[in-house]
Amino acid sequence: MTNIANEEDLYRILARGVKSKMDAAILLILSSSGMPATFIQKLTMTQLLEACDYFFEPGQNRSLRSIMYTDPVKDNRFPCFDFKNDRSPRIACCSPKALKVTFQYLNHRYYEKYDNDYLFINKEGNPIADTEYITTLLRKAKKEVGKYTPDGAPDIGVNSIKNRFWHICENNLQGRYKQQVISLMKGEDSAANRNFYRDIKHDKRVLIEHYETVIDYLAIRSEDDRINRPTIQLTPNFTY
Repeated sequence: MTNIANEEDLYRILARGVKSKMDAAILLILSSSGMPATFIQKLTMTQLLEACDYFFEPGQNRSLRSIMYTDPVKDNRFPCFDFKNDRSPRIACCSPKALKVTFQYLNHRYYEKYDNDYLFINKEGNPIADTEYITTLLRKAKKEVGKYTPDGAPDIGVNSIKNRFWHICENNLQGRYKQQVISLMKGEDSAANRNFYRDIKHDKRVLIEHYETVIDYLAIRSEDDRINRPTIQLTPNFTY
């Protein structure tokens, strides 16, 4: 049986176990994008700016500084990353909440004046190169959560969080090109995927409109903010 991360457990990890905006941004991107951990660790600010390209009006100054003080949650806007690869192209979105926390992290980072294009960096200003960083982050977060909860820390990991994303997409993403969009977000190596990518790479409205249908299902809410949440349609063994 596939291990699926529970929304309550993810909230506990973010609320109790994560100590920095950077780590919170990493976990929110992971839980709302389906991106491999290695992709997230290697993200650059240039890629983030390109992913937010459709935010800008014609003639507007295109820089992260010009949009990082906006509220993506209020505006319902999210980045659309394009991992260009002729063999198996991949496009990924992450939630408005993930982008908002990333902007908050960048606001602090700019004051440090690190001369580095990598989005996520360590205290020395170097890119996070360790492929185990996110796994270690989750392990530390779960240990911290265990201090505050009588039933201990939730047993979730990187694969469990990604599986949650793909289950939600398979069951709740809507639109004419649902399967093509999911295949493109997974980066599947197929002629059909490459053809679909060529059709939309210059105008990603199709991907954006499809991803918008699952944003509410991907949200990680606190206990007080779940009264009006949508019902997540997963297999009977998994409840949220």
